[in-house]
Amino acid sequence: ICVDSREQSNQHIIDFFDKKKIPYVIEKLPFGDYSCKIPVGTLDMFTTDVYFTNDFVIERKANIDELANNLREDAARLKKELAHLNMYQIRYLVYVEDKDFEENLRTGNFRSAYDPYTLMRRLYCLEGEYNTAFIGLSKEVMGSKIANKMQTWVHALLKHKGFILEKEGENID
Repeated sequence: ICVDSREQSNQHIIDFFDKKKIPYVIEKLPFGDYSCKIPVGTLDMFTTDVYFTNDFVIERKANIDELANNLREDAARLKKELAHLNMYQIRYLVYVEDKDFEENLRTGNFRSAYDPYTLMRRLYCLEGEYNTAFIGLSKEVMGSKIANKMQTWVHALLKHKGFILEKEGENID
């Protein structure tokens, strides 16, 4: 897992990686907070590190208020980044640390001065326009979700590019 060096308040995620012995590096990423790479020597077919930072990334928001603040104060930058990700067909998800995200979004259970309906509609419009998703997760599962999403995305990409050949009827478990 590649963790952006600018990512803040993520010790619970780093602790999860350490506990589960999930290898990670902290480095500046061009987009998002999390992506991944296959380090040289992991697979014989690769003679250098293989980065997936131009294939898929995950952005993490600590709560709805951080997300609302980004939309209120820096919407142009956010839209520019999302457009860039789309232009280069980089898969992109936003995980929000709030297990009740949808309910809190709809009921206005957040500190931002945003009207709940307006904020919800802005997020839904961004999802449709920029082919992304805002997904609420509890803080306790964030590290697991990031690691599992990266693993499945890498597997799918390697499979679809012909690096992994599966026999007919074989499942990936």
